[in-house]
Amino acid sequence: MRMRLLITTLIAVAAFGLAQDKAKPAAKSQQQQQAAPNPMNVPQVPEMARLEKTFAGSWSLDEKFEAMPGMPGMDQGGTGKGRETIKRGPNGNSLVADLTSTSTMGPFTGHGLMWW
Repeated sequence: MRMRLLITTLIAVAAFGLAQDKAKPAAKSQQQQQAAPNPMNVPQVPEMARLEKTFAGSWSLDEKFEAMPGMPGMDQGGTGKGRETIKRGPNGNSLVADLTSTSTMGPFTGHGLMWW
């Protein structure tokens, strides 16, 4: 019984070892590397260029909240002030927004993405 277990174990280990591909992948030639498209080198689309011109920058916020009966601290409505910074994302095909504000509801921090 022990001998069968030992032989089965050795066969399993040998099969596992033989199943491993020991060949190293061939190195790509310089020409192949240059021809391969890089997804991070996609040019900015015209729609995103227009959005960047419109939204990119640092913005000050003046908030006004409508009255919300039943919501703590908002029975009469409220106001707030904050700052939003919108920056260009990778290759200009997205915009990244970070927002912080303080209002009658308390502090708020937000993060957003815009893309076409």
